[in-house]
Amino acid sequence: MLSAPAESWHSAVVLRLEFTAEDVLGTRFAEGPAPLIELCATIALVQQQRPAAVFAPWVTRIRRTGLPTAVQPLTALIPPSGRGPLFLDPPAADLSAALDRVRSAPPELVAADLRRICPAERPVTAWTSALGRMEHEPWHSVERALEAGFDTLLAPHWPRVQAAFQADVAWRNETVARCGLGRMLADLLPGGHWEGSTLVLPARRDLRVPVGGNGLTLLPTTMWTGEALFGCYPDGTALLVYPALTPLPVVDTDPGGGPALTDLLGSTRAAVLRVLHTPHTTTGLARELGISPASASEHAKTLRAAGLVATCRQGKAVLHTRTLLGTRLGSAVNMTT
Repeated sequence: MLSAPAESWHSAVVLRLEFTAEDVLGTRFAEGPAPLIELCATIALVQQQRPAAVFAPWVTRIRRTGLPTAVQPLTALIPPSGRGPLFLDPPAADLSAALDRVRSAPPELVAADLRRICPAERPVTAWTSALGRMEHEPWHSVERALEAGFDTLLAPHWPRVQAAFQADVAWRNETVARCGLGRMLADLLPGGHWEGSTLVLPARRDLRVPVGGNGLTLLPTTMWTGEALFGCYPDGTALLVYPALTPLPVVDTDPGGGPALTDLLGSTRAAVLRVLHTPHTTTGLARELGISPASASEHAKTLRAAGLVATCRQGKAVLHTRTLLGTRLGSAVNMTT
């Protein structure tokens, strides 16, 4: 399997990624969402005392039923911070290929990963020690846990995960077309910016790393709203995992039958998004919703920053309209029109 050295995933206050010209030319998106990366993020979320608000109802429902027994070994390896062993979540878009990479993890990588995780974020147990020695039974339980975890937690939602991935990539590519690659990369996280040829992204601690000269693969994940995670692999490839514009629980319908879009955005912004299925000027939007032009402009600005609304100028008029992502979000929560 492709796997990073033990310290090559970085959860950093500021992460500085140093680009070369070759890195810029080689920047691309992953071919699709990575099942095991999404699963490991899910296991981390379920254990967090205060998950991000967007995930809280979804996590509560998982906790209410409890993790299946077969999945529970993963909690011994993946802490709430998400900084689990790299050998558990290779960035393969095909589940079978990802599991094959886990099975073929080099023993020295497994041992180094477990030394990093235990006891820093997870206790050393007889089971983790046996796993580090590559004993058959703990490894078999890990394989079962990964398969069962995907089947029970993600498989029912996987079409939506793929749709969210595709919507995010479509929006980012639209940003490249309108504003350029540099702007798109800086917009991956709020507060992102460039310092010369160095991309600066919010993270947990200051860290400066070279991309590596072979380009950067971008992977939006639906199960993470935290900082970006960066990984360097033995073959020289580099991966940046960042929160997708539409996390999975956001597009989950309200089990109580309430208006999910209104719960998510607030009544006025939800109304703005509904109205913008056709282009409107700020004045026209304000008139239709019975709000002030200043308020309409502010709501459109907020939705634009989230990738849900696009604004363009036609002559003297400034028109707002729903983006593909805004339409897909609305469809997922049964938004009319």
